[in-house]
Amino acid sequence: MAHDAMTAADAVFLRIETLHEPQHVGSLSLFAGDALRNDTGAIDLDALRAHVSRRLDRVPRLRQRVMEVPFGQGRPVWVDDVGFDIEYHVRLERVHTQTSELKGSVMVDGAHTILELADTIPRLAPMVTRFVSRQIPMNLVVTNVPGPPIPLYLRGAPLVETYPYVEVIDNEGLTIAVVSYADTLFFGITGDRDVMYDIADLATAIAVEFDELAAS
Repeated sequence: MAHDAMTAADAVFLRIETLHEPQHVGSLSLFAGDALRNDTGAIDLDALRAHVSRRLDRVPRLRQRVMEVPFGQGRPVWVDDVGFDIEYHVRLERVHTQTSELKGSVMVDGAHTILELADTIPRLAPMVTRFVSRQIPMNLVVTNVPGPPIPLYLRGAPLVETYPYVEVIDNEGLTIAVVSYADTLFFGITGDRDVMYDIADLATAIAVEFDELAAS
């Protein structure tokens, strides 16, 4: 079974995960879907699955899963998922529509050092990582990912919009993720609803401020 060790950064996210704090990262991508439909106008799911299957070998990670090292003697590893089912990963779902100053600070640099040291003692790393991640006094994370500057396509269907998703953790109220794609910025905003009850107003304000910036 092919496998490779998880990076230190990925291991940190896995170690601070709890049942109510899943450290998932994802995105919502919107395509102009005419090229994905069959003669009846429905999404040609079989053709789409076959298309993705033919290209899975180009990105092996997409068909792997995480496995812990016995007795915690190292970072978790990525292994080939022998039970990988393309029908589970490529499927149709109905979607309901509903209407950093700390970075580079002494405290954050110290936290990074502690996490690096913890990684050298695998059996202690999960406990230390969870403890340290909750000691940094922050309530906002802003992260950005440079995306492709050229248009992308899926079986001829152009990718129109793509919105990132990054989770929040305990003691954090808001995460703003930004992805650039084809000369456009897309914002993904995730908040603790008990703290950011007005998150929709924030999304509107970001758009308004960018319009004012472009007009200035």
